[in-house]
Amino acid sequence: MNWSKCKDALQFAQAVLTTAAIVAAAVWFLLQDQARLRLKIEHRVSSRALVNQRGIALGERLVAVDVFVSNSGDVPIDLKSGHMAVLDVNPGPPAVVWAPPEGGCPANMPPPKAGGCLAEMRLEPGEGDQIHEEIRVPARFATLQGRSFFPNLKSPKREFGWSYISVYDLAPEAQNPLPASTHAPTQEK
Repeated sequence: MNWSKCKDALQFAQAVLTTAAIVAAAVWFLLQDQARLRLKIEHRVSSRALVNQRGIALGERLVAVDVFVSNSGDVPIDLKSGHMAVLDVNPGPPAVVWAPPEGGCPANMPPPKAGGCLAEMRLEPGEGDQIHEEIRVPARFATLQGRSFFPNLKSPKREFGWSYISVYDLAPEAQNPLPASTHAPTQEK
């Protein structure tokens, strides 16, 4: 038996098996969803009744909305032009309290963002960020709904992305009223 021919046949078989293994690993990787973008969004909401220096209620509440985003996937995510809306859902029919401008959120808008427009950011795998907004609402509002959306830049031709909706019941009486002069400037309704 010719060892040279046997050696060539074994090397050819090794090359075929190595190529097949690489292709199989790539297919398995894609089927396992390992390379997909994954974004986790959460809302944390708190509120306080606004009072003047004499402790008299102003008929408004200061609502702080924190949007937490984190990349739970294995690839970086670029977030651009996200937006958030806050709706009064109780009492009465839902009404928008705070939202992006009519024409949407302008691209490359420098901070501070317009009402409802969430900051642009890049999140590496395992990384997270927080977006903080404060709004003033009438004290008669009992329940607010927060809606956040970040578009997926990998599918720009369709409205596809990550969204999160939460509901927050406002306390009838603030346990820690906040004097009107101590809060940061906010966007009013």
